[in-house]
Amino acid sequence: MKIKNKFRTLYLLILSFLIFSCENNEKAVLCFSPQAKAQVPDVSGKFVELQKFNDSNGDGKVDYCRVNTYDNKGNRLVLQVDSNGDFRYESIKTYSYDDDGNLIAFENDSNADGKVDSRGKSTYNDSGLQTSYAYDNEGDGIFDFIYIFIYDLKDNLLKSQYDYNNDGKFEYISINTYDENNNLILQE
Repeated sequence: MKIKNKFRTLYLLILSFLIFSCENNEKAVLCFSPQAKAQVPDVSGKFVELQKFNDSNGDGKVDYCRVNTYDNKGNRLVLQVDSNGDFRYESIKTYSYDDDGNLIAFENDSNADGKVDSRGKSTYNDSGLQTSYAYDNEGDGIFDFIYIFIYDLKDNLLKSQYDYNNDGKFEYISINTYDENNNLILQE
């Protein structure tokens, strides 16, 4: 295990030399050449993908940095964004997945103050099809929008229902009809 960590440390050191920073700052490793992109394994086996987008105003300074963290299955776990090049994250979004890799929840801290500003959660059936989605647009723990999806035994979407204000009444309902070959023949 020590040898593996030594190689990982060596890899990180080499990568840090290859990536040139935009300014002398403790978070400067997040910012590098416009074409650069790298995946770095951290000690927990997760992967951090470092990205920097082009200097949008041509002044030679970083205008936007983004860091994605992925699990070993390729699922994004965290998205951190520095949208103005001040080396502070303005937004942090976290993601959770079920054992099948389906996104089951996300939380967004849109101003990086440590408080959730919006969140969503989803459920899936045994076939991996989404059966519900709920969205809390204020981060108060009350879901404002609720979507329900109902499938038949052949996994055809039979019904979609949307409650846009969480009053228990569906403002939109769509019903699908299929022929014997599972072709959609009517949507109402």
